Amino acid sequence: MKILVNIFWVFLLLLKFNVLLADDKPIAPFKTPIRIVASVNNPPFSFVLPDGTQTGLYVEFWKMWSEINGIPIEIKMTRLEKGLLLVKDKQAIHAGLFYNEERAKWADFSIPIHQVDTGVLYSRNFNKTDKLNKQKNIIVAAHPGSFQADYIKNKFPHLNLITDISNDLIFNQLLKEEVHALVAEIPFMKSQLARRGLNGVFTLSNEVLVSNRVHAIIAKGQTELLEVINSGIENIPIKLLVDLEKKWLPTLDPFFKEQESLPMLTKSEEKWLINHPNLSLGVDTNWYPFDFSNNNGQFSGIAADYIKHASDVLNINFEPVKGLSWKQSLDSTLAGKVDVMAAIAITEERKKILDFTQAYFTAPIVIVTNKHSFYANSMKSLKGKTLGIVKGFAMNDWIGKDFPEIKVQPVDSIVDGLIKVNSGEIDAYTGAIAVINYEIEKRKLYNIQISAFAPYDFEIAMAVRKGLEPLIPILNKVFSNMSENKKAAIANNWLAIRVETGTQLSTVFFIGAPIVLFLMGIIFLITRLNKRLSNEITNRIGIEKELKHLAQHDELTGLANWRLFEELSHIEMNECESTNKRQAFLFVDIDGFKFVNDTYGHKTGDLLLIAIANRLRSCLGENKMIARLGGDEFIIYLSDNISEQKTHNIASKILITLAEPFNLESIQVSVSASIGISLAPQDGKDIETLIQKADAAMYEAKKSGKNTYKVYQQQ
Repeated sequence: MKILVNIFWVFLLLLKFNVLLADDKPIAPFKTPIRIVASVNNPPFSFVLPDGTQTGLYVEFWKMWSEINGIPIEIKMTRLEKGLLLVKDKQAIHAGLFYNEERAKWADFSIPIHQVDTGVLYSRNFNKTDKLNKQKNIIVAAHPGSFQADYIKNKFPHLNLITDISNDLIFNQLLKEEVHALVAEIPFMKSQLARRGLNGVFTLSNEVLVSNRVHAIIAKGQTELLEVINSGIENIPIKLLVDLEKKWLPTLDPFFKEQESLPMLTKSEEKWLINHPNLSLGVDTNWYPFDFSNNNGQFSGIAADYIKHASDVLNINFEPVKGLSWKQSLDSTLAGKVDVMAAIAITEERKKILDFTQAYFTAPIVIVTNKHSFYANSMKSLKGKTLGIVKGFAMNDWIGKDFPEIKVQPVDSIVDGLIKVNSGEIDAYTGAIAVINYEIEKRKLYNIQISAFAPYDFEIAMAVRKGLEPLIPILNKVFSNMSENKKAAIANNWLAIRVETGTQLSTVFFIGAPIVLFLMGIIFLITRLNKRLSNEITNRIGIEKELKHLAQHDELTGLANWRLFEELSHIEMNECESTNKRQAFLFVDIDGFKFVNDTYGHKTGDLLLIAIANRLRSCLGENKMIARLGGDEFIIYLSDNISEQKTHNIASKILITLAEPFNLESIQVSVSASIGISLAPQDGKDIETLIQKADAAMYEAKKSGKNTYKVYQQQ
């Protein structure tokens, strides 16, 4: 009997222990399986095999989600329109769709589970390079209720859109040229062509219309369900997600990437980056040198260089939002429509509505006046005068508070303010010295003089919208880990200052970050002590030349930097294009440089880069254009109507020359090079396109075993 009692108590203890263990396990919050709808006949994402098996990338994704999280699911395959009705009625969630504004009115979106490119499949009488926005009077098909249907309707209203058509009918009508193009996800179109044996029959355009993240979507008002979905996605190991994508899309780079662990970041920060691979970027189109659009409409400037560095380190994409003014970008960020502001001055008022990184650049602020009116030697000397300040700029708050006796005149832009000073419409303008000097030179506003420094600096930082707060410490870590050489190189590349004090002194200083404060001090003393000291600066021409060289050349190797290379090659290319001369770009990446740098230290790495630059000069001669893009990457421009064979010979010569051992003080090291080649005019007619293609060819050379060169081949 006693034994039976003991057994009974042991049984109760075990039962209690199991209950306690069960309390620590995640419990599915839903008693019935979660219903997930997926689009039927949408390979490779979701479709049904002849034996009735449901399969595809998204189907397997959700099965994996269910297994890892211990939450039962039920997958229902149906047409897109019917599936959306089920989601709206809160009877299901959708396995994977793009975000659009119409859906956002009634649905919430999970964190991304994939990313897909949308492209164009043309009938036979089109070329791969044809652009959809150049087409007229053609019939374009898209699936009913799809993102693509709305996209075509909004972006290309001049095209004839049809949506009430099945897959089989679309391809039949493409064959008969009753339909001229299909707009859909590129993997879907490739899958359909392969399944139907139509590869080579139609023309799949090289153009990617848009690249969209894919989300599970759920009707609004189901917060608990959305949290369960998102938590479950985060629980899936990255390796399993990568393997799944490689299985279904073996020719594409996985959306989820197995990143190398970044020592500066925590695991949760790395996970956050994986779930936020693309961020929209608010920029200014006309705030040189901080952020602006260059002649090709590309985002450029100091902020662009810092953004590129962050993008490279974190392996995420910052996509500039085009067509917005700076003020519109700021308003869109506050409204949650833009993720990050690239360059914005920190103020106490703005801190209340935005989250800022630490300042990555400090810009001194100056006062400018018309040289034929009066001279302002301080802010106090502007009492009773009209001072122009751009609407919305931080200076409005500062001066309104500290100098209420000054009459502030709002101006529409920096240029507007300078023109009004130049014409005498306002007495003075205040802003960042680098921006002002650039605009004075560009617009030849030589009635303007820089009179004095204001008692403020612009602390330029990045700001993120509410909801993206984890990005702030990540960006702060990236910028704090930047080398001083990298920061100085960015400043060297963009900071150009022209200072005019009094009526005679007119000097252009091209300066790098390490000497900015020194020169600013000299300028300040000149301003305060004597306005007419131009005769005393007898060596200014030599200084200008020396500093201009620093601004246009790589500090370490003495080769041209990107700014000078782009300027000179652009001029040369225009001349070659007018005479139909052949040209080539060589993208050179050093194999094994990282090993040398990590093994022997940065000093040896720097010596190696200098030696490599010298060997490149010896291969090409001093008159050839060679630039160091940064790190161990170099770009070479060959003009003079160069033949393809001669280009091959030069690439071979470079490979042989760089493969010879380098004697660096007491150390001998060996490296090699991978070279990519693009040829003009066949590969493109603009610098960016040709360098991009040379870069792509270089990666093919890397894949081929390194120490070789590859010529760009159209895919």
